[in-house]
Parts: sequence; C-alpha cells; structure tokens
Amino acid sequence: MTSFVEGTCKITSGKMFTEGTSDMVCVISSELAKYNDLSVGDYITVANPNKSSETYKLKVVGIYKNSQSSAQATMGGPGMQTDPANNIYTSYNTLNKIVTASKAKYSSSSTTAISGNLNGTYVVGSVANYNKFKKQVASMGLSSKYTVSSTDIESYERSAEPLENLAKFAGYFLIVILLVGAIILVVMNIFSTRERKYEIGVLTAIGMKKNKVAKLFMSEIMIIALAGVIVGGTIGAVASVPVTNARLSSQITSQQTQSSNMHQAFGRDNNGAGPGDQSSGSSSSSSSSSGSSSSSSSSSSSSSSSNKGPVSSYVSSVSNSVNIVVLLELLGSCILLAIIAGMVSVISIMRYEPLQILANRD
Repeated sequence: MTSFVEGTCKITSGKMFTEGTSDMVCVISSELAKYNDLSVGDYITVANPNKSSETYKLKVVGIYKNSQSSAQATMGGPGMQTDPANNIYTSYNTLNKIVTASKAKYSSSSTTAISGNLNGTYVVGSVANYNKFKKQVASMGLSSKYTVSSTDIESYERSAEPLENLAKFAGYFLIVILLVGAIILVVMNIFSTRERKYEIGVLTAIGMKKNKVAKLFMSEIMIIALAGVIVGGTIGAVASVPVTNARLSSQITSQQTQSSNMHQAFGRDNNGAGPGDQSSGSSSSSSSSSGSSSSSSSSSSSSSSSNKGPVSSYVSSVSNSVNIVVLLELLGSCILLAIIAGMVSVISIMRYEPLQILANRD
C-alpha cells in the first residue's frame, strides 16, 4: 500500500477494506471504474488468465484516484509493463483465498491454477541495515524460493559506475607509480652509497660500528621520505578534487556514450527499459522462478529515459577525495619504499672493508 502512504493514491469514494479481511472485496482506480461503468457496491469479475471460464467476483468497496498518469507504465522487466490504472487492491487473505480455491480445482502439478506472486517491501533505512536484514531473514529460515534485493541500491550502484571506474584507474596507476618509484629509489641509493663510499670508510676506520653507519643512512632516507610525504600530500590534497572531478566528468561522458550506443542499437538502455519508460521509488523487490519474492530498500532514488535516449543519473562530482586514512596509507607506502631502498645501502655498508676503501681511494 506504498502508493497510499506516499500520497500518490487517495480514496475518493467509499472506503478502504479492513486490513486482514478475507471477504471478497476490493478497491479500484477511478479510471478503471469510469471506463467500466462501475461504482461503489458493484461487482467486478476477475478471470483465471490460464482458464477464462474460472471467474471470481469482487465487491467494489472503494474507488481511489491515482495522481500518476496512466501513461507512466511501471517497468517490472521485459514484458512486465503494468498500467497503474489497472491495479486492483485487495487483502492478502482474500487473494490467498482465490489462489487456494483455484489450486483445489486442479492437480498439484497443473499449470492451469492461478499462481500467487508475493512481494514484501521493507524499509530498512541504510545499506548496513539492508545487509543485516538479508542475513537475518536467511538465518530465520527464508525459503530459497525467495530472493532479497533493493532497486535503490542497484540504482545507486549504477549511478556510481563512473566513480568506480575512476577508482579502478587510480588503483592501477598507483601500483605502477609504486613499482617505478621503488626501482628509482633503489637505483638512486645504489649510486648514492657508492659516491659516499670513502665517507663510510673513514667513519668505520675511526671506530664507528657498521650498524651505526647503516642507521645513519636509514635515518637520512626516512627524513627525506617524510619530507616528500608532507610536500606531496599537501599538493595532492589541494589538487585531488579538481583533478578527480575532471577525470570523473570524462568517465561520465564515456558511460553516457556507451549507454546511448546501446540504446540506439537495441532500443533500450542498460536497465532494459524502452523509450518513454519511467520508474522511480524508494523501495524494491525481486521475484524467483516460483513466483515468490521478498524485498528491501534503503534510500530514495529514481531513473528515467525519454524518447531522445536514455538519461542516467550519475555521481557527477566529489567534494573530498583525500582524508586522514588516505594520508596514513600514503605515509605507510612511502616508509615501506624507503625501507626497501635503504636495505640496499645497509647491505652495501655491511660488505665494505674500511681499510680497503681508504687504500683504493683515487
């Protein structure tokens, strides 16, 4: 009854049926009532789609007005378009009564009987609660015939695709930078150690132990690394947002071009919706092959497409891309690289013989 709670639908004649009733009563839209000349107190006959001779009568106890245009068909997947004006509301017990009666007329293996489709909608408020909800219903014995999903989360994930692509690109770029940086640091330390070979020989010849000389070199490398982190982190923090938004804009353009090409080729976008279809909402559901489902939602989202092509809502900008966690990770990476590069110097220092260094000096 989400439509009535959110205010899209409102009873204009008669009243809503009693919750939990098993009486053969229903509420229909004003459009359905108008075109079929029905009013409160009349009966509407519904037939088994698999056997038209099997019919059931429902008494109209209320008529509602739907502010949503009947032209805005709801997309439930390929071949599942529905017109809101054709919705007939009745209680679960009433519908279950009809399904049970239909199944009683045929064998259990027959496909002629009316099949019930159960969709439960739960508002859970956040992604964390949604994930917790999925675990809870599974532990409480939810049948494998049911699936739990959220169109809100799916919509958000689609909107964040360009950002995720940018994150992958940045991750690969970071790996390359770390590898190249490590190689450069090692090579630089090799040359630096060789150039200071005489200095090492003098220090060890006057009595300084090799491990102290190694610590001296490591301290110098660490100081330079920390200075680099401070300078690089500051520049990166300042430049990160404009650079990220520029790259994100490029990713969005690429994503929209891909979606537009798919729409032109197949007549629909990535979501499977055709031209002119529009859907929005704050809840979601999914069905299993047996026709049973349960659902969950976390936040409001919407997506639409027009006759001009698919229009997708993407995360278009970021306000902050560097935080304390990122800076700490950067510091840790730099210290690790400095240690790796410093080990080259330490190994070389431990192998040098001071007297031989001084004797072989040019």
